Amino acid sequence: AAAVYALIVLGAVVRITGSGLGCGNDWPVCHGRLFPSFADLTTLIEWNHRLVAAIVSTLVVVLAGLTWFERRRAGSAPPAAPGRAGYMALALLILQVLLGAVTVKLDLPPWTVILHLGTAMLLLAALLVAAYPTPGLRRRSARTPGLVGAAIAFLTVLFGGLTANLGAATACVGF
Repeated sequence: AAAVYALIVLGAVVRITGSGLGCGNDWPVCHGRLFPSFADLTTLIEWNHRLVAAIVSTLVVVLAGLTWFERRRAGSAPPAAPGRAGYMALALLILQVLLGAVTVKLDLPPWTVILHLGTAMLLLAALLVAAYPTPGLRRRSARTPGLVGAAIAFLTVLFGGLTANLGAATACVGF
């Protein structure tokens, strides 16, 4: 979860610095190479985003594997078995990687950038659930306020990303 958070922050740096096409529209390589020339700062920033994404991918695959192993080992003792959040994280990772490729190949259209951000936030949530399972929140009355708050926060992040990607932040220059 910490690595995904760092990747999201690095993704924000990519967005803010305009480095989204720092590797051209090559994917997964950068300017046709695994290790490009880092003469341009945007190339360095985008390449590091991809490097951290590769590290995150490895960690999520390991988590899913450990989840599978521990669930098999626990057998018929469900309280001892981990939840399925590790599997959900792997599915979201696959979607995230595909969205990253589409975003680069299509030259950063706002709708793909927003979907990429939204999937990153869902991946972070899945990893937090995997790290901190909360069996006491299985009652509907206990989880509803948290889910509503999380949904509102998620929508706020997506609308913030949409505002930035459409250039709408300049519409109101004063407070």
